[in-house]
Amino acid sequence: MSKFFRIPIKRMAGSTLVSYASWFGCLLGCMACALPFQNSIPKYWIAVILVSGFAYLGLLALSPARLVKIELLAPLFEAGVKGHAIGLAARLPHLVILLLGSWVSLLFFDVNVPFVTALIYMPILLAATSLPITPQGAGTRDYLAKLFFVSYAVGGTAEEQGGRVAASTLAWVVSNTIVCAVVGVIASRMVAKRLAALPSENV
Repeated sequence: MSKFFRIPIKRMAGSTLVSYASWFGCLLGCMACALPFQNSIPKYWIAVILVSGFAYLGLLALSPARLVKIELLAPLFEAGVKGHAIGLAARLPHLVILLLGSWVSLLFFDVNVPFVTALIYMPILLAATSLPITPQGAGTRDYLAKLFFVSYAVGGTAEEQGGRVAASTLAWVVSNTIVCAVVGVIASRMVAKRLAALPSENV
């Protein structure tokens, strides 16, 4: 992307931070909306999420000159509160697809997680798999899913319950990878054509 648009790599990295900020904002917002309907988790986490979110937005609004001058962070402040809100809204369909896909894949394997519970714990899984820990979150996703959802799985033994959770997460990541691969192939051909059209000294 930096090569294609001829943007310095630090600014390109900063723009990905905007994307991450809107994504994590979606995940935290999802959890904050679900927490009032869950009795097993302390309600003060709602305040923690909201205070953290408003503190970040306040920092964006203030735009401290010392931070704005940092090339990596500059895109965050240039996007501002309005840009982050637009990014968050644009991310919502993606969030809905991932949440429903992950939840339904559990139900297919008789891991009967209540939807409100899924809204609280699924964002943690999605956040963990968004980080560059393992490819597509393999292993990380399975461990966290087992930790959170094994008690909801049908089965006479702990091994059977754990197997159902692992099967559901594996099925979801495989199907998701296939879809992403198809989209990636189509998109890469489009980008390759545009790169080929650029002057050779810019490629």
